[in-house]
Amino acid sequence: MSELKVRSCFPLQDKDKEEIIEKYKEMYRSAFSDDDEQLRISEVQASGVPDTLTAAAASDCYLWKFDNYIVMRRPNKTVDVVALDKNGAVSMKKTLAIKSDFKKWFNIEKIVMGKHHMIGLRTNGKVVAFGSNTYGQCNITDWEDVCDIIAGDNSTVGVTRSGEILVAKHDIMVSAGGNRSVGVDVYGKVTAVGSGFTSLNCELPWSEIVYVSAGIAHILGLKDDGTVVVAGDNIKRECEVDKWKYIVMVAAGEYYSVGLKGDGSVVATGDNDFGQCNVVSWKDIQLISAKFNHTVGLKADGTVVATGDNRFGQCNVGNWRNIVRIAAGGKRTLGLRSDGTVVSAGFDGRGKYGVEGWENITKINAGYEHVVGLTENGRVIATGNNTFGQCNVESWRDIIDISTGSNHTLGLRADGTVVAAGDNSKNQCHAERFALVK
Repeated sequence: MSELKVRSCFPLQDKDKEEIIEKYKEMYRSAFSDDDEQLRISEVQASGVPDTLTAAAASDCYLWKFDNYIVMRRPNKTVDVVALDKNGAVSMKKTLAIKSDFKKWFNIEKIVMGKHHMIGLRTNGKVVAFGSNTYGQCNITDWEDVCDIIAGDNSTVGVTRSGEILVAKHDIMVSAGGNRSVGVDVYGKVTAVGSGFTSLNCELPWSEIVYVSAGIAHILGLKDDGTVVVAGDNIKRECEVDKWKYIVMVAAGEYYSVGLKGDGSVVATGDNDFGQCNVVSWKDIQLISAKFNHTVGLKADGTVVATGDNRFGQCNVGNWRNIVRIAAGGKRTLGLRSDGTVVSAGFDGRGKYGVEGWENITKINAGYEHVVGLTENGRVIATGNNTFGQCNVESWRDIIDISTGSNHTLGLRADGTVVAAGDNSKNQCHAERFALVK
C-alpha cells in the first residue's frame, strides 16, 4: 500500500462575513480560474451559502471542500452537505438527491477526506462513507469499535479500540459459469480463464467492477456506478445491457442476463424460451440467481420466487420461508435458511440431493448436477455428480467464497488465492493462478 496522507479539516471561526468569503475563495482556488472566480463566488453568494458559512463560523462549525460538495459538521456532530454544479454554483437538485446518503451521518466525531471520498467516524465506533468507491475505499459498513480513521487518496484505514488495523478494499470474488472462471481483485479488475480465453490469465478491459457473473457464453460485470458491462457472445440478445442503470446485482444465465435494481425491481434480456426472463412483475427483491434456464429471486420477507424451466421442479419454491441466500443450478434450486440449514427443489434423474442434513452453512452454489455449501468455519461440502471430481473439496480450508460452473467448483481464500476442482478441459481450473489480493 502506498503511503497514507492525512487530510486535516479546515476550521472557520471568523465572524466577519468578508473574511469568511475570502476563506471560502481560498478553499476553492484550485477549482476556479482567476478570470471567472468572482462570478461563481457571486452565484454561490446569491444562493445563500455565505450566510450558511457565516452561521457555521459563528457557531464554531467545521467546513471542508470535497469534490463538488461543501461539507459542514455542526457542534452537535451532525453533518450537512451542499452540492455544486460544474460552474461552482449551488445545485439544489443535486443537493436533494444526496440527502438520503447522509441519513447515518450523525454523532460524527471525526471526518477525513481522500481524493474523491469522505469518511466519518461516529461516537458509537461505527464508520460511514460517501463518494467514489473505485478502489473499495468506502467498503467500511461492517467496521465496529473504531477509535480512529485515516484517509489516503484512494484508501481508508481504521484503528479499533483493541488495536486492530482495518483496511477498506474491494470485495474480492469468484464466479464460475459453464467452462470458464472469473475473479474480481481488490482494485475492481477482472481476470478470466476457460472457454473463449486463449491466455491462462486473461485480464478483461474493465475497471471499477464490484460484482461479476459468468454464464455459458458471456460474462456480466457490475460497475460501482450501477451500470453493466458484458463480454462474450450475443447469441440471443443476452449482451444488450448497455442501457441498464441503478443495478446492484447481476446474474448470467445460459443465454440471458438478469439485473437487480436498487429499488427491488428486476430487469432481464436474452433467451426467454422457458419464460426465464419473465421478471418484470417482481418487487421487493433482495438477491437474484440465474443459471442455465431458470431465474430465482429472494424477497425482503425471506420468501422466494422463480420463473423459467421447471421440468425438474426447480421452480417449486413457493412454500419456502426464512431464506437468506439462493442458488439456481442446472436442474435444481437451493435456499439457505436463516438457521444455516439448506432446502432444495428439483431433481436430476438420480434422486434428490442430500442437502437436508447440512448445518452451519453460510453460502451455497449449484452447478449442472452438483451442489456446494460453505460452512461457517471456512470448509466446503459438496454432493451430486462427481464424474469430473467437482465434489472433491473436503480438503479445502479458510474459504470465504464459492462458485460452480457446469462441472467445476471454485473456492476463494481470504488471501486472494483460489482453489479449484473438477473439469479442466478448457483450463477453467487454472483459476488457481488468480492473485486477487496484490
